[in-house]
Amino acid sequence: MTDPATRIAYDVEQHVGQLGQEDGARLQLDRLTPRAPNECSGAFKAQFDRVGMLAVWCYNASGQVVGGGTTSYISRFIDLKETWVVDKKPGETLTMTLERRGGRAVVTAVR
Repeated sequence: MTDPATRIAYDVEQHVGQLGQEDGARLQLDRLTPRAPNECSGAFKAQFDRVGMLAVWCYNASGQVVGGGTTSYISRFIDLKETWVVDKKPGETLTMTLERRGGRAVVTAVR
């Protein structure tokens, strides 16, 4: 059992190995989502914080927060040089762009 933030972190971790090892290599991750059966199926907000934390808020149809979670696990395999806050409508997913810099995977965009 995982929370919405940890599900996104696991998804990013699973794909970050596809990023080339040479500096300047780029990779776009599509369809990142906090959803699970009967959980976080509506709109959601994700905050990728430059301190290395990911927070997710899940909303119901009335706009009330009905779940979410936080994790710093994501900072083990990506660096966040700035804070990204993204609001998604029901059915939408996140897209993240990574670039290899100094041997590390650095987030350059989140949409």
